[in-house]
Amino acid sequence: MDCLRRNSSLAILGLLFLISGCAKRGFPPGGPADTVSPQIASTTPGDRSFSVPLTAKIEISFSEPMNRQSVEKTFSISPETPLKLKWKKNSLALEPLQPFRQNKTYVVTLGSDCLDLEGNRLKDSYAFAFSTGTVIDSGMITGVTIQDGKIESGVSVWAYSLSQNTEINPVKAKPDYSTLSGADGEFQLKYLGLGGYGIFAVKDLNKNRLWDPPAEALGVPFKETVLDSQHTSLEGLRIALVARDTSEFLLVNCQMPDSVKLKLTFNKELPPVEKLDLNGFSLIAADGKAVNPVSLYSAKNQPKNLFLLVPPLTASGSYVLRIDRFSASDGSLLTDDTCRFVAMSLPDKTRPEIVSHSPGKNELNVPLEREIVLHFSEPMQNRIPEKDSVLTDTSGQPVPGDFAWVDQLTLSFTPHQPLLSASSYTLNLNGSAVSDLAGNPLKDTLFSLTFRTLNTDSTGAASGEVSFEKDKYLGDLILNLKGLDNQNKYQRTLSNSQVFEFKAVLPGKYALEGFVDFDGNRLYSPGSVKPFLPGEPFGVSSDTIVVRSRWTTEKVLLRF
Repeated sequence: MDCLRRNSSLAILGLLFLISGCAKRGFPPGGPADTVSPQIASTTPGDRSFSVPLTAKIEISFSEPMNRQSVEKTFSISPETPLKLKWKKNSLALEPLQPFRQNKTYVVTLGSDCLDLEGNRLKDSYAFAFSTGTVIDSGMITGVTIQDGKIESGVSVWAYSLSQNTEINPVKAKPDYSTLSGADGEFQLKYLGLGGYGIFAVKDLNKNRLWDPPAEALGVPFKETVLDSQHTSLEGLRIALVARDTSEFLLVNCQMPDSVKLKLTFNKELPPVEKLDLNGFSLIAADGKAVNPVSLYSAKNQPKNLFLLVPPLTASGSYVLRIDRFSASDGSLLTDDTCRFVAMSLPDKTRPEIVSHSPGKNELNVPLEREIVLHFSEPMQNRIPEKDSVLTDTSGQPVPGDFAWVDQLTLSFTPHQPLLSASSYTLNLNGSAVSDLAGNPLKDTLFSLTFRTLNTDSTGAASGEVSFEKDKYLGDLILNLKGLDNQNKYQRTLSNSQVFEFKAVLPGKYALEGFVDFDGNRLYSPGSVKPFLPGEPFGVSSDTIVVRSRWTTEKVLLRF
């Protein structure tokens, strides 16, 4: 009996032990995961130290053990100085291999890509300065980096001193000063000397402090960056990064498809034709006589082609096209180039086509106040279509409105009144109602375009204002509201106002961006590196904009 009790007691104890073991809760062995960002514990010399010896060693101590390779990759010293690196526990010691320069400010920077052993980053880039003289440079440039319409962190921002660099080429030359944008996209270039600077923001993927296009996107600021005794700081630079094609701009081919047109083919996309100068093109006959082109145009669906309309040329005669100066849409230049061609005697018998249109065929959710735009393949006679070309509603009734030629290749139809909500419409254009300059009618005997308007009962709105950091710029503001969880896009133009409202917006989450359209082409111009051209001012809203049906989301702020 005692034995039975003892066995029962042991069984109960074993069961309790098993239950307690299964029910045990807490952190896994080794304690909780480390998610705390490392910090700079101390530096030698200390920040803003004066009269530092020319052979002084630099030491940076961290709050915890670091991923040493990540620290060494993001470390920089300006002006660049050869250093010997040595680690001791949590500290990095740097010994100059040649003396520092006299009476010079040095800036040591650690990027936010510095990691501890758990992969936690520095919260922000860290910089400290020391001087071998009695003065510390105090110039500063601050701003925000942007990519794909949103704030972008971890972007390298480089400054090149214009007094020390006759030609800035970030592909070949490392910067005089550098930093990384933090988690909020903000950057600070501190302890700069007075003078002018070339500034670039680069997605330096391989951390070599050189720009490697086209893999690495690059941004150019919108204005000169000059620090002087009256203006020792420049704040609020917003730099938008874009991918760039740095290949040479070339004229690939020139040929005459008929007796009146010369087709030019380039290897890069071209700017809007209204930005091109006809005087930059000339034709030279075999006898040396110059022939001037009549006009030029480009077709909507051929971004790398340009067409010159020419006067009558000698059939089968040899001609040379000369281009004095011409730029691609990315700013790259073509100068003093030539192309030889043979004049054709064939008349123009090619029928024009509609190469693009807005709205698209069977497009849904078309705004009620929307003009219909048709783009043709070549210049057209400016004859207005007759009554057999019309916009009709669902019942087949004509919608009052006006046709108008925007330019030689673009025809628009504008209804007199807003269209009805949640309704289908069809635009019919008789092929014989329009013709090209040679009198050829449209290729389609009847062009038909059907679309459906949005249901205004399900739409909302977003309103707010544009805020400028310091400068206010002359030029139209182009604002773009882009869907994050849908493909919807809305655009507004502000000419003399900083207040905006997007009406009839479909519900969803949106991002807002905008730019100052200095060149008037309604496209963002990002500037170029060579030749150096500043980009247009660019702004973004830092918040996601949520639009709800029958509701206006107010107080949206777009910062420049």
